[in-house]
Amino acid sequence: MTGGAAPVRRSQAERRAETRDKVLRATADCLAELGFAATTVAAVAERAGVTWGAIQHQFPDKDAILDAVLEASLHDFETLLSGASEAPARVEARAAAFVQRCGWLLREGSYRAFIEIQHQRRHDPRGADRAAERSVDRIWSVVFGDLGLPAEALAEARRFSFASLYGISGEATLYPQVDRAGDQLETLERVLRALLRGVL
Repeated sequence: MTGGAAPVRRSQAERRAETRDKVLRATADCLAELGFAATTVAAVAERAGVTWGAIQHQFPDKDAILDAVLEASLHDFETLLSGASEAPARVEARAAAFVQRCGWLLREGSYRAFIEIQHQRRHDPRGADRAAERSVDRIWSVVFGDLGLPAEALAEARRFSFASLYGISGEATLYPQVDRAGDQLETLERVLRALLRGVL
């Protein structure tokens, strides 16, 4: 008789959750590495190591997978960027913490996947862009809302910051051999501080 423990059998819910996670990660990786057009259901299934039939138990089509990737990405972005609120309640400290976390975000494959989906769906009537806008508003409120700054300065700084992130990400996609993100993030921090102070 061997003394080894019997293997623990996972429940169906656990197996479904594992498959879902594999599919979402595989989709984000495909989008980040291959782009939107090459991210086919077949490519996702192969990367995830599951069959299309297994995927269909949870996602009826590619759009449903993309919706889930967007939702998961937005949750992750909010968690990451909102953490900048832990910095001292001063413009300089919050701006520095926020931009540092933006640098982390830009290195995430899920962010590149998010940008790919947003770009392809920019005219989508289902409101994916509005979900992102609401997420950005929540992040901004958490990070800078307690500083007592004028609403106009906060709004302008928010628009500039997220437009800059979109641009930095886009340039990295177009010119992967050139890494200018560090310099661009330094510029973003300088301009962000000025906008929040109402200097610009």
